Amino acid sequence: MRLLHMGIRMNVKKIRRLMRKYKLTCPIRKPNPYRRLQRSIRMGSAAENLVNREFESHGPRAILLTDITYIPLCGRFCYLSTILDACTKQVLAYAMSESLEVDFVLETVQLLVKHHGISLSKETVIHSDQGTHYTSLKFIQLVENSALRRSMSRRGNCWDNAPQESFFGHMKDELASEIPGRTSFEAAKASIDRWMDYYNNDRCQWDLAKLSPNEYYHYITTGEYPAGTMRRRREELSKLFKRLYEDNVLGRVTDEQYRMLAGDYTVEQKALEEQIPEKEARLEKLKAASANVNTFVEKAKQYTAIDELTPELLRLFIQRIEVGERTEKYSRSSHQSIRIVYRDIGTVDSAMEQGEAQPRIAPPLSEVFELPA
Repeated sequence: MRLLHMGIRMNVKKIRRLMRKYKLTCPIRKPNPYRRLQRSIRMGSAAENLVNREFESHGPRAILLTDITYIPLCGRFCYLSTILDACTKQVLAYAMSESLEVDFVLETVQLLVKHHGISLSKETVIHSDQGTHYTSLKFIQLVENSALRRSMSRRGNCWDNAPQESFFGHMKDELASEIPGRTSFEAAKASIDRWMDYYNNDRCQWDLAKLSPNEYYHYITTGEYPAGTMRRRREELSKLFKRLYEDNVLGRVTDEQYRMLAGDYTVEQKALEEQIPEKEARLEKLKAASANVNTFVEKAKQYTAIDELTPELLRLFIQRIEVGERTEKYSRSSHQSIRIVYRDIGTVDSAMEQGEAQPRIAPPLSEVFELPA
């Protein structure tokens, strides 16, 4: 090409002959061995993008986001893998490593299944980028064995995993003055552990109804606004009221403004004082009910392999059976309800029919069978 620009036309064979004569060589770029290694690990296993940036519309534990980030540490790096609930913004599992081997990514999924497996379903999606860790055979097998669905962002498109990227950005901003000063991997891990606990339990977010991620998950699954948040609000009101009083004494706030604002604070604080004991009592009842359910489940696990339901098993699990009256006494097509009251957990209500706003009222009882323990 250089000869053509100089106006000289020459055959390719002549050029090769002259290069051999004067021992001229042209270096050829060799393939990158690391890129070949990545292609061999990938095995062409990129998954479809099932999320399509619909992060919150499916509810909690439906869309789980995962990624890896680099943590600077005294001239080198350590690595953090997390799994984030896209709806509640909870960090459900995380793991750190001093190397980029795939093991710590697998550990993150294993921790997720260990601590939150009961709240996951077959429809749960774990969404990642197309990095080599997430296209490796080990990761694919672990996700499939955990009954989770895989989803991947489009190549080079960070917006398809935006909440996860935003989480890493906030974390690094808040730890900017702490992590670089650490001299060991253990010290950096201790800082990350402390911040993760703070993030999940105490870092309130405006988009989460002014709650922390764990409180928001409790709120959207039970409908109960956490009592701890009310208590924090009451303390904030006390501080604001004290500051308002000082401003009034110093003449910064007029007496009329003070009376008006103090009246608003008093009304809200009184409402909080009435609601907090009620919420705490409700929370204690939920804890007791949860303990009863755990007792019932542990008892049931002992008999999962039994084929026949014997009278002894009935007495062990069922407290009483309530049989309702027929809707029409002498009709073969009439309905008759049966209500089973289990030990420890009481009744298990069936799902309401579509379109019903309230549960149906049970018909009058005709017979009750008590089963002794």
